[in-house]
Amino acid sequence: MATADEDPDRLPPHEVETVLSQMEGADWARAERMARALVGGFHEITPEDLLQETLTKLLSGERRFPRGHHPLVVLKTAMRSEASNLRKRAIKGPIDEHVTVTADCDDESDEPFGPQVDAVDSRTPEDAVVARDQLEYIYKCLEGDDELELVAMAWADGLRGRDAADAAGLDMKTYDAARKRLDRKLSCPALGRREA
Repeated sequence: MATADEDPDRLPPHEVETVLSQMEGADWARAERMARALVGGFHEITPEDLLQETLTKLLSGERRFPRGHHPLVVLKTAMRSEASNLRKRAIKGPIDEHVTVTADCDDESDEPFGPQVDAVDSRTPEDAVVARDQLEYIYKCLEGDDELELVAMAWADGLRGRDAADAAGLDMKTYDAARKRLDRKLSCPALGRREA
C-alpha cells in the first residue's frame, strides 16, 4: 500500500490537518448531519463517534484523502465507508442488538432496577432500511462529481439559490450548471430503478 509520500494523488497527514482546519462551522454542521443520516438504525455508535473515527483515520493516513477534492465530499465518502464496515461487523458480531438486557439487583423482585424508558418510534425497520438504501443509492449516483455532491448537501440543508451556491462554495454560474445536472440526475427514471 502506497503512503501519502509515495502517492501524489493523496494528501499527507499534515496537509489533511490543514485542509480540515480550514473548514467552516457550516461545513462541520453538514458533516454532523451526514453522520446522523449514516448511523440511522445503529444503536452501538453515535454520529459523533462515526465522525470522530473517520477524522482519526483521515488524519492518521489510515484512510485516503484524495488531493483536489472538497473536504466535505471526502468526509461523506469516508464516513459512508466507515458506517458500512461497522454494519458488516455488527451483523457478524456476537452481540444481538435486538435483545434487551436489564440489571436487577434483587433477584426476588419482579420490578426492574432503575427507571425504564420505552422509545416510541413509528418507523418500521423496513422504513429505516429503505430510507438508508435510497440515501446510499443517491450518494452513489452522485459520486465523482464534487459540485453535484456539494449542491445536494446544500439542498438537504434546505438551502436554495444564492444561499445554496454560497454554502457549496460555487459562483452562481457554476451553481446553476450543477443545479441543472442534479435536477436531471434526480428526475431520471433510472434513479427510481435500482439494480439488484
